[in-house]
Amino acid sequence: MGLTSNISRNGMFITTMEVFPVHSEVSILLGIGDETYPLKGKVVWSREFPETGPDDIGGKTGIKITEAPERYLKYVRGIQPE
Repeated sequence: MGLTSNISRNGMFITTMEVFPVHSEVSILLGIGDETYPLKGKVVWSREFPETGPDDIGGKTGIKITEAPERYLKYVRGIQPE
């Protein structure tokens, strides 16, 4: 589970409970509203947050998207200027 932001056709930023190693291949189910988009990607950078309490989020990760369905690409085109 994670919180996704800064999504684009090519990648995204995810804040997660688990920190993934750089170059890891990942499968992502991205939920936006009533839609779920199955994506595949590769971790291009990852940083662990220092622990400050029991409910801390683990870290942040940059993902390069390697596979995405056309409906996801269409969605992203609709939210970003060409």
